[in-house]
Amino acid sequence: MQETQTKYSPDYNDYPAFTDDPEMLAAANEHSGFVGSKIPVDKLIGKQIVFVDFVVTPSQYRRFGDSVTKVQIIVDGEKHIFFTQSKNITKTLQVFKDKLPRVGTLIKDDRALKIK
Repeated sequence: MQETQTKYSPDYNDYPAFTDDPEMLAAANEHSGFVGSKIPVDKLIGKQIVFVDFVVTPSQYRRFGDSVTKVQIIVDGEKHIFFTQSKNITKTLQVFKDKLPRVGTLIKDDRALKIK
């Protein structure tokens, strides 16, 4: 016996919209959005960078560690994002979290990335 699937056409007016609460929507969009193109870390070494914000999340690629840090930066007047599993960079950003944005330079010291 074959079941027939009933199509359900919702009345969209029966549901609240995100735009019904503009303050909450604006806060969510402002808080969650890192903007700019992704840039490889290798292109940032030795450049002056404005570190704007960061977030640490569980890593999908656990070969190098359990977490990854997503960093919002400004380089040469443009916003970019880079990802790193560097514990040095993550620790430095966590120490300065309440004092961002801040200018620094990424350096490679004995294969380890650091902010100078």
